[in-house]
Amino acid sequence: MARTACDFVKGAKAAWYCDHCDTKYSEQCIPDGTNAMWGRAGPVCILCHSPLIPADDPRLQLPFWQVLPYLFIYPLHINALLVMLVGVGGIFALGNGLLAISYALIFSIILVKYYVSLLADRAQGRRWPPGLITLAKPDPHWLFLQMVVIYALFAAAIVAAAILADVRVALGVGALVAAALPASIMILALEKNCLRAANPLDIINLIGAMGFGPYIALWILTAVIGLGPVALEHWLIPALDTSYHFAVAVGAGIYFSMVIHALMGYALYQYRDAIGIVDMASEEKSLDEPAFQRARSLGAVIVLEKTGDYVRAREQMRSLLDICRDDLDLHRHYQRLLLNTQDEQAIARHTDYLAGLLLEAGRQGEAVALLRQTSERQSDYRIASAAVAAAAAEALGKAKEYRLLVKLLANLHKRVAPDQSVATAYTLLAKALAGPLGEPEKARAVAAYILKHYPQAPQAKSLKRLVRV
Repeated sequence: MARTACDFVKGAKAAWYCDHCDTKYSEQCIPDGTNAMWGRAGPVCILCHSPLIPADDPRLQLPFWQVLPYLFIYPLHINALLVMLVGVGGIFALGNGLLAISYALIFSIILVKYYVSLLADRAQGRRWPPGLITLAKPDPHWLFLQMVVIYALFAAAIVAAAILADVRVALGVGALVAAALPASIMILALEKNCLRAANPLDIINLIGAMGFGPYIALWILTAVIGLGPVALEHWLIPALDTSYHFAVAVGAGIYFSMVIHALMGYALYQYRDAIGIVDMASEEKSLDEPAFQRARSLGAVIVLEKTGDYVRAREQMRSLLDICRDDLDLHRHYQRLLLNTQDEQAIARHTDYLAGLLLEAGRQGEAVALLRQTSERQSDYRIASAAVAAAAAEALGKAKEYRLLVKLLANLHKRVAPDQSVATAYTLLAKALAGPLGEPEKARAVAAYILKHYPQAPQAKSLKRLVRV
C-alpha cells in the first residue's frame, strides 16, 4: 500500500492500516504506535478492534521492480541535487584540467559514505535522500577503505582461482563475485563491517532471505541502471560542448549511483522482516504514561467524531477529563463534542464549568463568546454557579453585553445556595440595570434584595444610595 491519506485527519499521511475494515489512521489518530502501553499486540482499530498494521510495513509496499519511476526521481530531491551541485559545480569551477580530475577523485571518495548512508536510510523506510551535511560528517567506519578491502578480497579470490586452477574457473569466480556484489554492498551499509560484507555465508543468508528470484531481478536492474552513464556518454555527451563533457559525465555517474543505491535500499526495506533489520523508529523514546493516555484518547475521539459516534467519543473524552480536569484545550474540545449531541443539560453544565476556567485564565472575551453561544442555543440557559456568575457578570459588563448579563443572572439566588458571590453578581446586575439599560426600578429591586439578604456585603453602602434614588 502506498502512503495514502488518513481517513480522518485532512492532509495527514496514513501511519496505520486495518486490513479488516480497510481503514487508514494517521499518527494523530494512533499516536506513538510502538509504545509498549498499547499492549503486546500493539494498537488496534478504533472501529472494529482488529490489530493494526503499520502503513510502512514491507508487506504493504510495492515490489522494488514496480517503483522504478519513484527511484529515478529520488535523486531529484533537493538534498541529492545539492550533493550533485557540489560535485559538478566544483568541476566547472576548476575547469577540465588536473585540478578538476583531482577534485572529482576526492569527491568520489567522500561520496562512498553518502551512498552507504543513502542505502541505509532507504532500508529504514526514509523516503528521501540524506542531506548535504552527510558529506561533512566524520566517517568513523572508514567506509571507503572498507569498500576497497571488499574489492581487494574479491579480486584476490579471482586471482587465486586463476593461479590455483585455470582461467575458466577464474571467470566462474568472477561471475559469482559480480552476482554477489549488490548483496555485499547492502551488508556493508547495514553492518559497517567489510569482513561480513565479503563473507560468503552472510551473502548467501541475505540472498536466501530475499529469495533467489527477487535477488536476480535486483541484480539485473542494478546492472542495467549502471549502464546509464555509458549510454549518456555514447549518445548525449558527444552532442555537448567539450568543456561540459567531464562535468556532465561526473554528474551522470552520481545520479545513477544514487538510483542504484536507492534501489538496493528499497529492496532491503521490502524484505527487512525476513532479513532481520531492526526498525530504528522502535528505538526512539516513547511518550510517558500521562502524555500517552492523553494522545491516545484524543486520537480515538477524532476518529469517533468523524464517524458520527458521539456517544463513544464523549465517553473517551469524559474519561480523559477525569485525569486532566482543568485542561482548557480538552474542555474546549469536549464542549464542541457536546454541541453535536442533544444533551442540553450537559451542554449547560459544561458551559458553566468551561466559562469558569476561561475566566480564571483571564480569557474573558472567549468566556463571553461561550456564554453567548449557549444562550443562543438554549433560550432557557442560566448560569447555575454563584462564583461563575460573579466573574461572568464582570466580563459581560466590560463587553457591554448587558442584556445577556440580565438574562444569564435572572433569579440566580433561586438556583444556588446563599453565597457572597451572589451579592457580587447582583451588584453588577443592579448597576447595569440602573445605568446602561435605564431600568432603575428593577435596579432598586435587585439592590434591595442584596441589602436584605447580604447586609454585610462590601457593596452595601453604594447599594443604599441606589435604593434611595
